[in-house]
Amino acid sequence: IGTDIEVNITDDTLGSRNPIQLFANEPPPAPCAALTEHRGQLAGVFTDDLNLVRFSYIDQNYMVPEGWPEDYVQPVAHGDGDQLKALASMHEWLVCFKEQATFAIAGEAFDEYKVVPVLAAGGGKHIGIGCFAPGTVLQVENAIMFASRDGIYKISRFASVSGGIDAERLSGAIDDLYAAAKFSLGATCFFDRNKRVFVFLGH
Repeated sequence: IGTDIEVNITDDTLGSRNPIQLFANEPPPAPCAALTEHRGQLAGVFTDDLNLVRFSYIDQNYMVPEGWPEDYVQPVAHGDGDQLKALASMHEWLVCFKEQATFAIAGEAFDEYKVVPVLAAGGGKHIGIGCFAPGTVLQVENAIMFASRDGIYKISRFASVSGGIDAERLSGAIDDLYAAAKFSLGATCFFDRNKRVFVFLGH
């Protein structure tokens, strides 16, 4: 541009004016195991701690996915011996799938967040429902469907009047077929909107 540019603002001065997360493009703390967008932020689970949901930095006007503040975290049943495998955003809920249990994070801000178990409706209430493969979690219109080791479940938007959410088991009619699935091979699923068919491939 035909002239020299002198920058005399120190890093400390620049950092004090703006959150450092806006400038530091540090790599994530570890490889990512699960990632989703939830209410204007990225929510992720990284392999350094598979029971911790981390949230990206957020501004009033835009998302800052390259910033992962250390205090933007939410433990999910930390120390229960299980691990988070998948995340799914459904309205105000961030649904967190472990292999043996499912939880939901609700609240407007970090100081209001609460982690509640997702209960299985029908045939009694229990929390031993999880997702054995991340590829089996799928948003189906206004619900989330996923495959557990004992069947296929659906989490609906208005599943509970108590403020929590329930998972309804749908696959009772094919229990014998479902029991033959080889879970060690992994699985995937897809949804055909025209035919309204949810297909689970686990054989």
